Amino acid sequence: MTLFTHEAINFLDYAVHLNKEVPDGSVLKLAAGLICHRAQGDTAATVFQYILSLSWHYPILLPLLEKIDATSDYYKKETVIAKLNEILKTNAIHRRSDGMCWALYYLNQLSSHPTDGNVELVIQTGDATAIALLSIFEPATDAVVAHARQVIENCTLYELDQNWILLYQLFLQEKIENPYADDPTFEILKKHDVQFINPPKKASKAEDYCFYYSNPFREKNESPVGFQDYLDGKY
Repeated sequence: MTLFTHEAINFLDYAVHLNKEVPDGSVLKLAAGLICHRAQGDTAATVFQYILSLSWHYPILLPLLEKIDATSDYYKKETVIAKLNEILKTNAIHRRSDGMCWALYYLNQLSSHPTDGNVELVIQTGDATAIALLSIFEPATDAVVAHARQVIENCTLYELDQNWILLYQLFLQEKIENPYADDPTFEILKKHDVQFINPPKKASKAEDYCFYYSNPFREKNESPVGFQDYLDGKY
């Protein structure tokens, strides 16, 4: 069923009105989720811009943006990048991990990057996941590596564990040495091309094994083989 632009706007306007009574953003998320798949062409572009604007205040809406069929032909890419950087700035100031990560994800999808000021703000939050995402942007790499080295030099083992995803990402990129001198976990993960951020289009052997291991259609008396046997083709 075709969704017209004025219908989409009226629907979202009404959701904004209802959100005043339940201001946690759940009504907006439900409303946006109901129409994001149906919007096409100009309507999709309008819905995209509407939800992007709401995302400044409700980062819960950010994951919905990639579900909208809105190509760059319908909006100015530079304007969207500027808005995403402002959203990133706002979420960094308020230390919202999900908001920072989604903004960085979309900037990468648009082949852009965060501003220098936003790079500093994100690093100041100490959020390991958001800072790990920063490492995929070349202009931010030096600052991220410097932060990681400071973490390694000055933190306890507990704090090191809190930053493991950042440290592994940099270790995978060969930007730092393994910070766990007596633990081979990072080497094992790297050997099998395990990635947690910006994964390749092709799944790693470890990911393939996870799908194999969790197969719900395995025969009743059939047990999954171990990882090494799987790598050796013994299954």
